[in-house]
This record gives sequence, C-alpha cells and structure tokens, in this order.
Amino acid sequence: MARSGFDDGVPIAVDVYAEGLIRNQHVDATAARAAGEKAVADLFPQGIDTPGMLFFDGLADGVKIGWVWLALKSLNTSHIYMIFVMEGSRGRGHGRALIQAVERELVGRGVRQITLNVFAYNESARRLYQSVGFKPVSQLMTKTINNCREPLM
Repeated sequence: MARSGFDDGVPIAVDVYAEGLIRNQHVDATAARAAGEKAVADLFPQGIDTPGMLFFDGLADGVKIGWVWLALKSLNTSHIYMIFVMEGSRGRGHGRALIQAVERELVGRGVRQITLNVFAYNESARRLYQSVGFKPVSQLMTKTINNCREPLM
C-alpha cells in the first residue's frame, strides 16, 4: 500500500470505529471520535511502518476500490482490523475479492487462520464474512441501563 493510501485510510478508520461506538455504546460523537483516533494510534504507532501490520489497496481495472488493514498475530494467525470498500464500489463483489486476495497472501506467509470483528448492526458485512467461511466464535452483548443515579460503591 502506498503511504498516501494509508494516510487516506486513517480518517475513514477513525470514522468507522466512532460510528460503532455511537451506535452500539451510545457514546457521544466527540468522545467516539477521540476513542477512534486513540485506537488507530495505538494499533499503528509507526503508521504504515508498524511491524506486523499489512496494508493492501484493492484495485479493480487499475482504480482503487478499497483497502484492507491486518496484523500478523502469530506464526499462523492474522487479524483483519478493517476491510473497506468505497461507497461507489460496494455491491459488486469487491469485498469478497479483497478477502480472497488477503487469503492468498496469507497462505503464502503460512497463516492458517484469520480473525476479525464486525459490529452487529453491519448486516451486509456479517453476511459477506459468513459467505466466505468466517464463523462466529463469541458474541459481546450490551445493555443500556437507564435511570442509574447512584454508584454501587
């Protein structure tokens, strides 16, 4: 991935992370954005040069349609932090193609398992991941507590 691609992807990653916090944890927009910026900075302290991180642009007919950020977690496991397909390129099989390209790259590196997280509200992503063989292995559940005024301790 070219450095410009990485730099272009950072604000999108922050926005996607913040949206998940707003929708799932009812965090206000300012706090969600700050948390997104911190999460990206923590994951990529050296930017595109962060050891163990891989960044791939997705191209279709020479035009960038999206990108993938992933980490090599161990000798045989990788974690996809983000698959992003640009809005005008969605619904054309590009997400599937990006995952398949990542799989080919990782097989060549000896990786045998890929993990990822997906927000529950993102139905289209969940369907895509399941259609290419990802299976749910855990589920984080939340409950918003209303009218809580006194701390327990």
